[in-house]
Amino acid sequence: MIIRLDSQPAGRSAQSYIRRLTPREEQVLALVSLPNAEIARLLGISVATVRSILYDGVFPKIGAETRAQAAIWYERQQGEDEMEQRRRAA
Repeated sequence: MIIRLDSQPAGRSAQSYIRRLTPREEQVLALVSLPNAEIARLLGISVATVRSILYDGVFPKIGAETRAQAAIWYERQQGEDEMEQRRRAA
C-alpha cells in the first residue's frame, strides 16, 4: 500500500512548518511510533494528553490522518534537516 503524504503545505518550507509545532508536540511526534502509554510514561504526561497532542495538535498541523503518516512525515523532515545542515556546512 502506498501512503501519499505531502511533506508540507503549499507555499511553506519544511523548516518553517515544523517550527509551528510546540516543543511538546515535537517531543510527542518524535515518539509517535511508540504506543500512547509508553509516550506518556517517557514524557511524564497522561495517555489522554498524548492523544490530545497528537489528534488535536500534531496531526492537523502536519496534514496527517494516522500515526503512520505522522511517523513518515517526521522521518522525512529529519532527513531534510540533515541535508540542510550539510549544505550550510559546505
